[in-house]
Amino acid sequence: MNNIISKIKASIKNEGFNSIFIKLFRRFRSFYFKLIYKRPTKRGWGKLKNNYEGKTVYLIGNGPSLNKTPLFLLKNEYTMVFNRFSLMLDRLNWSPSFYSTTDDLVLENIIDEAIDLSKIAKYSFFPDISFRGKVFFKKFPKADNILWVNQKPKLGFSTKLPDVFLGGTTIYEGIQILKYLGFNKIILVGVDMSYKIHTTAKKISEYGSEIISSKDDDPNHFDPRYFGEGKKYHQPEEYIINNIFNSLKFLSEYVNKCKDFEILNASIESKLDYFKKIDLELELGFSDYEKEKMFEDLLRDKNAGSTGTFPLVTIRKVENYLELNKFRIKLKEALKLIPKLTNKYTIMGPFKNEIYFLKH
Repeated sequence: MNNIISKIKASIKNEGFNSIFIKLFRRFRSFYFKLIYKRPTKRGWGKLKNNYEGKTVYLIGNGPSLNKTPLFLLKNEYTMVFNRFSLMLDRLNWSPSFYSTTDDLVLENIIDEAIDLSKIAKYSFFPDISFRGKVFFKKFPKADNILWVNQKPKLGFSTKLPDVFLGGTTIYEGIQILKYLGFNKIILVGVDMSYKIHTTAKKISEYGSEIISSKDDDPNHFDPRYFGEGKKYHQPEEYIINNIFNSLKFLSEYVNKCKDFEILNASIESKLDYFKKIDLELELGFSDYEKEKMFEDLLRDKNAGSTGTFPLVTIRKVENYLELNKFRIKLKEALKLIPKLTNKYTIMGPFKNEIYFLKH
């Protein structure tokens, strides 16, 4: 009871008194729709339980540090991705094993992208009816590889899917799904948890944190278009981020009690300290020869030639000669260019501390 009262007080303080009525209405709407609709929620879960027992999976967040992460090394690994990871696909020569979007504001806004990505992922997971009362199972085509989750808006960790507890971030639900599938090691990649207020975005309504972007200048993800012009999501206000950290702290305490399950953090830059930090490349254990071969395979897959065909340039030359069809540049300089060139170039790497750019 004290926890509920604390949440109500926090909502009034951060979002205004009327936000309580809005939230209550949305919860009632969700309850009503779940009561009247024949839902496909339980379909398919039984056959997936513990299918991947004892295996490792890489859970990929969408933080800016992905631009420093050699994702091409994950080609033969199990991966789970979220939301607008589709913007990363042209940089890779592999498709994700699992895909999920559970924030109803985001899912509603990227529904076509989510449907397309669900066609290439082995399995995808979405809320049938969100805890705010938005009906999604009717908007997707019927497919055996799409499974539905039933969101429970309280803190916890579910081992009885399709029920999932909320943690303020879609990765929280993703971890519950992966544990149910049987994975005993989850390695976080690109889970930076380092957010800035999106200053050019505008509030959708007077209450709450829902915003819409006015420019392709998202500062919180690997691509400025991620929550770019016309995209809706939640402003990363301090109280929202604190709630997410509290949920992840609870998760770490739960995991510490599990003898056959662990979460490790291989994110290159991350404020999330609740899970043991590891080095991604050391974890994968590839030799220099194997890394080079995998990167050369990526270039060939993109019809980009070989590493030797990419001239090494400086940022000044790029800025003065944007007609360059291909080039490579030191990582530190490349990070300044990526936000400007994502529309014009396929970006690959890093490989040997360099990023490769191939003009579309």
